[in-house]
Amino acid sequence: MTPTIELTNLGQIEHLVVPNGWVERQAERLPMQLFTLKEFNPPDRPSVRLYVYYRGHPVSEKSGESFETLLEKPPHDLDDAEWWSVQEVLGKAALEIAFERRRARTCDWASKRVLVVDGHWTTLQEDSFAIFVNAADHHCQIQEIHYVAPTSEYQDYLPEALLSLNSIKWTGYNSRHEVADASLHKPDTAPGEILFRIDEALENNINSEFGLELGQRLSDGQLRTLERVTHLEPNTLEYDGEGKLVLYGLEDAQDSSEDSEVNNKDVETKRDVRHAKFRTTLETLIQRYKSEGSDHDGI
Repeated sequence: MTPTIELTNLGQIEHLVVPNGWVERQAERLPMQLFTLKEFNPPDRPSVRLYVYYRGHPVSEKSGESFETLLEKPPHDLDDAEWWSVQEVLGKAALEIAFERRRARTCDWASKRVLVVDGHWTTLQEDSFAIFVNAADHHCQIQEIHYVAPTSEYQDYLPEALLSLNSIKWTGYNSRHEVADASLHKPDTAPGEILFRIDEALENNINSEFGLELGQRLSDGQLRTLERVTHLEPNTLEYDGEGKLVLYGLEDAQDSSEDSEVNNKDVETKRDVRHAKFRTTLETLIQRYKSEGSDHDGI
């Protein structure tokens, strides 16, 4: 049985749990090497990587100021001007001939404001999910955390990678800070109508994956983690008045046109797709984690 690896006190990372069963890739340190790299992969999939990287030198003062300005704004998706203002921070990801940006946004990841970028490396045919972290008060030192995999395997290992990334505790951010931050993001009311209720068997499996007893509730932070892993909109998984786990959806505006019936069918189709995607992703995740060393082909 491969022991679970935990990273501690690595730059801005106070603690991070590497995906269960993954191993560290040993790399020979080169003479005069400035960068630092900690890299992990599933034992039989060296092309699937989770790594923590520091390039070994600061970015320019101008780039550091742009990064600082970006992180000081409320969480948001970057526009083109903001994207180009942090080219040096992004490194090779800023090269259009090499990288196709799918989404770039700032967000509070475990209570720390970071830049998150996901996209596709065109030549390598790899997909990636990256977190760029301010590693110094002057914003000129950047720590990076990447999940990278061949496009054909990216979705297979994404749930494991996201669970690992959501285990991060940053240096200087204690649990009291995290609890306070989670409460700021919890909606005061239900975010919309109930799309579907999580059945008891699936809810029990979810609890098992988070180490909870049957009947216990997930914390708000655990609900948000589950949303990220299963690609749901934020604050859509909640408990109803009876204590049952449910998936809410934003209410769709009523269409008074002659095409309303068609539009309603489109809405229902989208709900069905969302339902199926959520359940498939979640069940695949549960299968993968249920027993270490077993063959899990997914659903």
